[in-house]
Amino acid sequence: MKIVLVDSLKGNEKLSYDVTDPNGAILIKAGTVITNQHIKKLQKNGIYAVRISGYEDAVTNYKEKLKDEYMENLKYSTLKSMPAAFQQIVESPKSININQFKNDIFKMVDHILECGSVTTNLFEIKDYDDYTYVHCVDTCIMSIFLGMSAGLGKNEIDDLALAAILHDIGKIKIPNSIINKKGRLTDSEFEIIKTHPSLGEKIVADLPNIPDDVCMAIGQHHERFDGRGYPHGIVGKTIHPYAKIISVCDVFTAVSANRSYRPRFEPFEAYELILSGAGSQFDPKLISRFKDNFAIYPIGSIIRLSNGMSGIVVKQNKGFPDRPVIKIFNMENSTWTGSFDLNLLDNIDVTVVSSE
Repeated sequence: MKIVLVDSLKGNEKLSYDVTDPNGAILIKAGTVITNQHIKKLQKNGIYAVRISGYEDAVTNYKEKLKDEYMENLKYSTLKSMPAAFQQIVESPKSININQFKNDIFKMVDHILECGSVTTNLFEIKDYDDYTYVHCVDTCIMSIFLGMSAGLGKNEIDDLALAAILHDIGKIKIPNSIINKKGRLTDSEFEIIKTHPSLGEKIVADLPNIPDDVCMAIGQHHERFDGRGYPHGIVGKTIHPYAKIISVCDVFTAVSANRSYRPRFEPFEAYELILSGAGSQFDPKLISRFKDNFAIYPIGSIIRLSNGMSGIVVKQNKGFPDRPVIKIFNMENSTWTGSFDLNLLDNIDVTVVSSE
């Protein structure tokens, strides 16, 4: 939206708000495309400026159409329940009714399996203060998708999702002064941080009706394929398959979020970081699945291109995670005149400069 002087209007602009006279009567309704007659009417009634639609309005309106509202609501309801659920899990694991919490997680699994992909932008939760819970939810959603890509069955993905949402629960036992420290951790502080997988495994093991696979995955999510991880330094095939998946998603979602001590990685930077860890930090077979199935720029991402154009991601090209289809919004004289789809797979000279 932008404010424009009436004397500067050329016609064909679209009003963002109703235009009213001094008594509150509507002269021209929002959404009206301005003509010369409208301009004369505005001048006659002493209206000096109006609000018109611009590029931002076009993008915002289209992005709203792409939103997976059901998934967004699941994310927020899960986030809302997590602090109390985590606290109760730690304080009274034997008496907690874990079923409602599990059901919320399984709804996310069912929805992603039904859609066949993650259609929502993982990293859009900007108005929730606690990074830990947002990180756990995003790691869970991404783990569901990667588990599905790796060929896991429904029951396995349910257990994987539960392990992913609880993977950092051991951090509740770590002092906040360490968890929320803005600067680099000391060696002794890092040794304390390294206890959180084992702490989390013990916490979850005390819960009723939790499979052993879930507990093991939580305890092993910081192990590395080359054996240089923690807490046990186990290698390759001895690491639980769920832990391998959570490890990838944990790193990707962590570097993709803004923190007080560093800016977030751009999606392609996070993607390249994961690929570079194949065979050392991560299972190379799993990274191959990640590479073939993961979208660097989720549907709904706003993209700026090397040719100066901007638009919104509307479709993925399977096997080419960095070459989506972008809806470009045409602008002439600050007025939105329409849109067209640009397939980056057919335009190899055009690259993504930034995204949000």
